[in-house]
Amino acid sequence: MEREAYRAVYRDNVPSRGCEQCGKTFAPQREKADTRYRSLRYFTDSRKVDIEVRPCQQCGETSIANRVDAQYCSKACNRFAYRVATNRITRVSPPVLDFMLRQQGIRVTMEVAA
Repeated sequence: MEREAYRAVYRDNVPSRGCEQCGKTFAPQREKADTRYRSLRYFTDSRKVDIEVRPCQQCGETSIANRVDAQYCSKACNRFAYRVATNRITRVSPPVLDFMLRQQGIRVTMEVAA
């Protein structure tokens, strides 16, 4: 019973604040806490970043970036770009050849010459 009485008195001494997310007033758990939101959900909502759709630097396909510094749409494109940048290409497959030709400015088409 003493603990409940202490909490009731303590709650009255803590000044209420306004939530930055919804605007409603609330009493923080501790007097000197820097709590700015009423709940954890409001806090996590405030930390979310807008979803950014950007093109892959390797294949040009648009994808949703999961990170701020994401440059490629997949691990495969990331690996391929690394191999091209460090000259670690061990074999030339059709996608590798297409990429190398595009880098040289040669237009790649699927038409068969007659």
